[in-house]
Amino acid sequence: MINRININVPFSEKDEAKKRGAKWDAKNKTWYIIEGTNLNNFDRWIQHFPTIRAKGYSLAETEMSCWKCKKQTLVYAIFLEEYEYCSTEELWYWEKVDIPSFVSYVDHLDYMAAAHIKSISKNSYYLDYSKHMNTKYYLNHCSNCNMKQGDFSVHEDNPGKGFCISNIEQLKKIKFYKYYESIELIGETSINSVLIDFF
Repeated sequence: MINRININVPFSEKDEAKKRGAKWDAKNKTWYIIEGTNLNNFDRWIQHFPTIRAKGYSLAETEMSCWKCKKQTLVYAIFLEEYEYCSTEELWYWEKVDIPSFVSYVDHLDYMAAAHIKSISKNSYYLDYSKHMNTKYYLNHCSNCNMKQGDFSVHEDNPGKGFCISNIEQLKKIKFYKYYESIELIGETSINSVLIDFF
């Protein structure tokens, strides 16, 4: 993977971007910045800065009870066996993480991964508004009543349910759709000892 971020620079601002250190990729017709660049100089041109990237990923599928209608519904999450996390304090750099993790609160996803998710989840896991979080992120929706299933309940609040697994038997109930292609996203990872022991 090339350590760069594509930026959206209008033609009228190209000279300013170049002066600040942006580079032009003639083949892909886009401006970009390289790792180690001060992000503060490019704020206005960065649309979605990925905080996580990986060379491969899985879409995880399991079943849990809907909090509203109480019926069983499928829920989905992105799963990474290893990935790189981007520190974006001022100068950005990628740090390799060898700890497997489900990804929650995903608010940006690259096009190909979004297409796979839409297909596998039958459009029940998609970008939607959460009143509780006051933002949009990829939310699961009950296949029976279409109620939003927030990531707090799917990933954190229900030990032994959804992706808040506490033993190997629960992990074995999860189906993984593996994709051998890169992914870039914005979301949160977590540490789970069951995943570490198993993977």
